[in-house]
Amino acid sequence: MDAEITQFATLKKDLTNEERMQFDMQMANQRKNPTTAILLSIFLGGLGVDRFYIGDTGLGIGKLLTLGGIWVWAIIDWFLIKKATMRRNMETAQAIHDSLLQLR
Repeated sequence: MDAEITQFATLKKDLTNEERMQFDMQMANQRKNPTTAILLSIFLGGLGVDRFYIGDTGLGIGKLLTLGGIWVWAIIDWFLIKKATMRRNMETAQAIHDSLLQLR
């Protein structure tokens, strides 16, 4: 979580105060909680709910159709989902940052 905050702060350096407020509001609405993703992975990972939650629809469908790779894939995701969630949050932050810069 600290690394994520540091990366967000780096992205916000070249934004104006108003743009920073917009960035924070949009991230608050779109950011996915890694803890929630882990819990979804543990309890509903075999159905791909964890991947649907973070926006990896293709992987979610794959897990759903194979019942989490007969639970092997689901168990492996218990260890990978936190990093995948943080990566997705950074992609979202970058997209928000870029859209704010384009509005200038």
